[in-house]
This record gives sequence, C-alpha cells and structure tokens, in this order.
Amino acid sequence: MNLKISKFSALNKTDMPKRMLREEKNCLNCGTEVTDRFCPHCGQENIINRPSFSYLFKEFFSSLVHFDSHFWTTIRVLLFKPGFLVNHYLEGKRKSFVPPVKLYIFVSLVAFLLPSIPGISDSSDENGDYLVEIGKPSDLNQIKNLNPKDIETLALLDSIQNVLPADKKIDPKTIEYINKRISLPIKKDSLDKEFAAGDVKDFEVSKSLMYFNNYPEYKNAKTIHEFDSIHNSLPKSKRMNWMMRPFYKKGIELNEDKEMTNDEFASKFKESFAHNFPRVLIFYLPVFAFVLWVFHGKKKWQFYDHGIFTLYFFSFLLMLISLWVLVDRLFSIPGIWFPGFIKVSNFVTTLLVIAGILYSIFYFFRSHSRIYKESKLVSRLKAFIILVVNIWLFLFVLLGFTILTFLMM
Repeated sequence: MNLKISKFSALNKTDMPKRMLREEKNCLNCGTEVTDRFCPHCGQENIINRPSFSYLFKEFFSSLVHFDSHFWTTIRVLLFKPGFLVNHYLEGKRKSFVPPVKLYIFVSLVAFLLPSIPGISDSSDENGDYLVEIGKPSDLNQIKNLNPKDIETLALLDSIQNVLPADKKIDPKTIEYINKRISLPIKKDSLDKEFAAGDVKDFEVSKSLMYFNNYPEYKNAKTIHEFDSIHNSLPKSKRMNWMMRPFYKKGIELNEDKEMTNDEFASKFKESFAHNFPRVLIFYLPVFAFVLWVFHGKKKWQFYDHGIFTLYFFSFLLMLISLWVLVDRLFSIPGIWFPGFIKVSNFVTTLLVIAGILYSIFYFFRSHSRIYKESKLVSRLKAFIILVVNIWLFLFVLLGFTILTFLMM
C-alpha cells in the first residue's frame, strides 16, 4: 500500500503544479478516509476540487513540459536513433520511453491538427492575390484589354497568368500562340492571321470545366441530369467509361456550387489526397506489419514484434510530416510583409520534402538492419523489396480511399 501511495506522490511532484489540500478527510472519488495527501485505496490526491482559474494555465504549461516524463527523450531517440526504441521495447525495457501505442496516438493527433493551420500560400491561392514583379501592368482591367500580340516576353506572359484570377486564366491555345510568336518571330504574320480568324481565344476564357476537352460530346453538360441525358443519347463507342464517369459527375456537382476550372478541380483532389495521408496510415498499420511478417522467420519473430516496429516507424513518419508542416507554416509568416519571400519559402520547403523522403528511406534501412540483425546483403535486399511493396500498396490504398472520400464529399 505504501508503494502505491509513493507512486502517485512521485507522479504529482513531477508532472503537476501543487494544489492546496482539502480540510475534509474523505476521498471524493471512492469515499475512503484519507490520512495523507493521497487516498490509500484509489490513489486520488485529496486536493481542493475547484482551484483558481490561473491554475488551469499553470497545469497546461506544466503538462506540456512534463508530458509523460520521458516524452521528449522518446521523440529525440525516435528521430535520430533508428531501431533503438524497437529493440529496447522488445527486450522488455519499457519504463524509460513512451509506449508505442500511446506515442502513435499522440503523434497522429498532432499530424491531424497541424495541416488545418492556414499558411500564407493557402490564402494567396484562395484570393488570387498575386503580384506582377516586372514592372508591367498589374491592374486587372488593363490586362483584360491587353492583346495577346502585345506580349513579347515569356516573363510578361507568366506575370499576367499569375495576376489573373482562377476563372480567367489564359487558355492553353492562346498560351501556345504566344509562345510560338515569341520563339518564331518570322512566322508572326501567319500566326496573327490564325488568331484573327478566331482559332485562338482571348483572355476572357470560358468558365466551363476544362477537363471536358477529352470528351467534347459532354462539354455542354451543366447539371447531372444533362450529363445523364447526353450519356444515354450517345452510341456505346463514344460514351464515357465507367471509371471516369464518377469524376466528371463530381466535377459538375462542384461546378454547380462554384464555377471552377480544371486546375481548381485538381487542386481539390490533391488537397483531399494530402489530408487523407495520416488517416490511411492508421488503416495501413496491419498491412505493413503483415509484409514484414512475410519476409522474416516465423519461429524467431512473432507478428507482435513486427507490429511494434510498424508503430514506431509510422510514428517517425508522422512526426517528420508534422515537423515539415510546422516549418512550412513558420516560413510562410514573413510572406505577409515580404511577398517575395514566398518563393524562398516554397524553395526551402521543397528541399525539406526531398531531404525528408531520403532520410525516411535511410531510416527504414537502418532500422531494419538493427532490429532483424541479418547480414548486410540480405538485410538490404529484404528492406528494398519490403519498401517497394509497401510503397505501391500504400499508394493504392491511399488513392482508393481518397477517391472514395472525394466522391462522397
């Protein structure tokens, strides 16, 4: 009994700020008489039930600093010592670090919440608030009245394309015309004749969904009912296949709420793809562990062992993603005052993505070698096959889950 009391006492001294004891000696949780700070029956601290409001802040910061007495050590070891936590846990040394399930749940929660923090690049995309940086007309009215023949440099073309809102982007045919006119000045006259004949559109591009270019028969469909009518009226040879039909219907549905271009539709799908990544990792845990089980001896290794490896490795991946998102958001802050810094921010975050992917591959190979302790050649060959198989399987599951959730949204 004394051991139990001292255990709770140690937890209190380490993790929580001090609170005053109650004058009453009955435990509020179980009713047992309390002679000391902690109840001898259930271990609850006999403290004032409703402290001051300031205590909430003290408790929050104290919990943050002392969250699970070994949390910060676990994160450091997880990131920089591949395989160490797995070996430590399987050897039965389980008090020095956060357990794999608890760690994974916490890291997953962080990975879910961080992407919801808006970045400066996100707001820029939504508002179409771009800058023309080369001293050319940046007023939308001037750009709308600008003739494509007046665009004589690729830099100006890019600048104008950036300043135009999403539903007024220059269409591909006009861009092709401008590019040819710039690169082939000797053919300007013939190109201008084609343009004058109306083969190339001006900047007032249509708001219709651009992805109907592949299926011109469906181009006039503005509602689901119109789409079905056109589809049923076409011969079987010209009908849209069953795989693509749900995407086009979803595009029409989204277009009814807010007219969008092909780029906006693709952007929504990519956003759904990125947000589903941490969710799919949860479902993919047993699949990853199963692939490990297939490639290793069944007598020496149990499925449980592969599960522990999977939990720690996935925690590492989610922590890496969370750190990348956090750095991306922090680097986007200067863009509020210095718009030119956005390009620097994008460049840095792209480098971080590449570095993160390379480090993740190295981390898996090193972890596999240290945990399974096979010869270098065998370990590297197995790790390579396991990684390739899991990448393809995961992408297949992620794509399927993304399509399903995207079509249901």
